[in-house]
Amino acid sequence: MTAYRGAALKAAIANSDTTLELPAFDPAPQVGDTALVWVTGAAPSAPVYTPPSSGWAYVTGTRVFDAGSPGVALEAWWKRLTSADLGPTGWGWDPAHGTIVAGVVYSPATGKMVQPAEAAAAGGDTSSTTRTTPTLTTAGPRWLVFAYADRSGSTWTPGSGQTTRHDSRRGTASAVLVTDTGAELAAGSYSRTTTASVATGTRAEGVVALQEVDAPTTTPDPDPPPTEDTGSTSWLQVPSGFARLELLTPRPAGGGTGQEPPAGGTNPTPTGGLGTQALGTTPLGGS
Repeated sequence: MTAYRGAALKAAIANSDTTLELPAFDPAPQVGDTALVWVTGAAPSAPVYTPPSSGWAYVTGTRVFDAGSPGVALEAWWKRLTSADLGPTGWGWDPAHGTIVAGVVYSPATGKMVQPAEAAAAGGDTSSTTRTTPTLTTAGPRWLVFAYADRSGSTWTPGSGQTTRHDSRRGTASAVLVTDTGAELAAGSYSRTTTASVATGTRAEGVVALQEVDAPTTTPDPDPPPTEDTGSTSWLQVPSGFARLELLTPRPAGGGTGQEPPAGGTNPTPTGGLGTQALGTTPLGGS
């Protein structure tokens, strides 16, 4: 059964920063664990967040603009960890500032892997201290992970049914709260609410449902040694589901929809994410 493994957090030091090094997860993960990383920042335009290596897949995201305000972006990325991912990793972005990168890691049962199944993100355009994630309908047992972000440096009071994994702010430029359900929940429709210390319409909320599926037979480790050409190079064989996630969830160029948001309003959720689509039980995306 899926279990929470550990977390890692880093906020950019200055608004001029465009990269940061996310420290190693603590407690240390193992090869085959799954990392889910939320990235948020004050966004003067559609930011382009850059993961540290290949194999990271975009899950869902949104960005919101307030009249006279830079706005806020929120994105989720995931990867089935290899040995190269167990130490610090570098993330980048352009253009954005006040960026925070918050990661959580989940371990699977023996012979299984954890992957995103359903996801959604949305932003608010009315000022409020009450933050509610989109309602997500799941097709089976899921461990749900929630994120709340704004660009007002809020402190947070999570509602019921949530365990806090990250609570961070970068001055008044941005803040993020990451929580999860602390256990798998049965199939159903779920959302969660938290109370922020600052009322603002420049905010975003997201939710990702994680499911456990049979692990692929290949080891999630980069650069395997070549073998003799015997007509079956098993180290190059990749389960079809891995390619499937890449096709279903390409990261949109610029991190957004390509449409400029109306003043005081929100952009649509970027295309290419999971949305609320169930992806079945085929192993997906990580490498």
